[in-house]
Amino acid sequence: MLLTYPTLDANKTYNMTIEKLTVPALDSLLLNKKLFAVERRLAIGQNLYGGQEQLPLPVEFTTFTPQNVRTVSQLVYQMNLFFREMCMRLATKAIPYNNAIHQFAVPATFNQQNVDWFSGLVNPDPIETALQAVFRPDGKLGFRFSVDGLKLFALKLSDEGKRIFGRAQRYIALDQNGQFNVDYEVGVLLPISNSSLPAALTQAYILFCENSMFSHVNYRHELVLQTSLPLETHVECDTDHSFYRRQLACYNFPDPETSMGYTGVSQRNLVETTQTRYTFESSLRTHNKFKISGTELQNFNLYLISRSYEFDGANYKQTEKPYPLNEDTFYTVQFALIPVK
Repeated sequence: MLLTYPTLDANKTYNMTIEKLTVPALDSLLLNKKLFAVERRLAIGQNLYGGQEQLPLPVEFTTFTPQNVRTVSQLVYQMNLFFREMCMRLATKAIPYNNAIHQFAVPATFNQQNVDWFSGLVNPDPIETALQAVFRPDGKLGFRFSVDGLKLFALKLSDEGKRIFGRAQRYIALDQNGQFNVDYEVGVLLPISNSSLPAALTQAYILFCENSMFSHVNYRHELVLQTSLPLETHVECDTDHSFYRRQLACYNFPDPETSMGYTGVSQRNLVETTQTRYTFESSLRTHNKFKISGTELQNFNLYLISRSYEFDGANYKQTEKPYPLNEDTFYTVQFALIPVK
């Protein structure tokens, strides 16, 4: 950035104030990793992967990786869209069954239909609801399996999925006690007696995971405006680390202002606000003010930084990266320069 005469007098000192800062919204936060895959529920002791014993769909249709998630509701929406489309595609395929490999025959609901999966299915409701994601007001997500879904599917969590959902077990699959506590595992050599389903299976089951997803879509993201100007440095302490900072400003990203309410006896609505651009300053009433000489303001650089905490496998580590700007997007910063008398 270059400010020259007559804008500034190099012999004067100025109070520099960030009057306005506008940036495009982040595409996503930290949930752009594979969370789980949907597998065909196999019989006890089977150690088979990737063949005709599994679901007859390409891996991209059975593996879930969230994209551009900013809020919990967006994550739930993407999960349900994934589950719905996967089940609809399966209804147009010949799902394999071998009584030596699979625990249950293919339910009549998923008998192959020779139609277009997107618009031609007969009686699509029980197909689309065989596997669903549900959301609790405390931020915990649940997986709902219909009776047909319990017989057909088991969810295999990735390492990231286990951490995000707070599960010690690799698989999510119902056991014969009507619980999700026993770790169904298709790779074991010895049978696990509790990995079968309850004898009388007549209702859907829901597993709510331990972790609240509210914490996983924030991770204390911050927007930082750094500069080459010789500002006074300050020290920031964080757990067992300390950092020297030379920055013009640092902001927390705005909250989606999630609100919930009941519209009837059992119906709940959820309202969130989303933005395509963030405005962090809009007036001179700000604490981001600095005293700078006119000489130092003649030529300097600005850096827009995204600061966040990323999990490195053991701890959350503070990281700083250039703020991602998509093609045809830009940010604007407006300064007010007032001469010091």
